[in-house]
Amino acid sequence: MPRYDFDMITIGAGSGGVASSRRAGSYGARVAIVEESRIGGTCVLRGCVPKKLLVYGAQFADAFEDAAGFGCIGVSTLPRMTGSPFISSPLPWSRPRPCGP
Repeated sequence: MPRYDFDMITIGAGSGGVASSRRAGSYGARVAIVEESRIGGTCVLRGCVPKKLLVYGAQFADAFEDAAGFGCIGVSTLPRMTGSPFISSPLPWSRPRPCGP
């Protein structure tokens, strides 16, 4: 019987590839991952996660407006944000940037 260096070779290091490789490794399998680019895949790097960060961030303006109705003071000045820091950076959430008027 031939002997191989790995018990499992995963093509793609997206969420599914990494999860299945980790699971196989936890059972003692020798695992290799083949990835052309960065670990994380489309959802983490370009799709779902960046979209959620932008959508959740946009909801803060409404929350600040609602806070005044609950008696919070000092939140009437809403921060302003342009899209340019997010568009110019490949990982916009990796570098905090000041947000204000």
